[in-house]
Amino acid sequence: QVFETEELSRAIVVATTAGLFYWSADLVVQSLTGYWTTSGKLEMQPSSIARVYFRGWFGVDLMILFLDVATFLVVDLSLGGSNFDAGAAKTSTSSLRM
Repeated sequence: QVFETEELSRAIVVATTAGLFYWSADLVVQSLTGYWTTSGKLEMQPSSIARVYFRGWFGVDLMILFLDVATFLVVDLSLGGSNFDAGAAKTSTSSLRM
């Protein structure tokens, strides 16, 4: 074998966690990043920026983030050998609701 199974599973968990952090930060940063209008003006008004982002790339970014979270919950927790308890996960995600 080229890689030890434990080392490979640890690398997968690290890579998926890094992706999860990246796409989470991307959602915030993109909703605050200005853009150039068709008339050549730099738009920096937060409400306009958010409106353009939500009509554009927000859906794609959200889908990628959702898939990363799903991958982390399904694959990475089982690879890490953690004693994943679905009931505990449901309770912790329920507490995140606003």
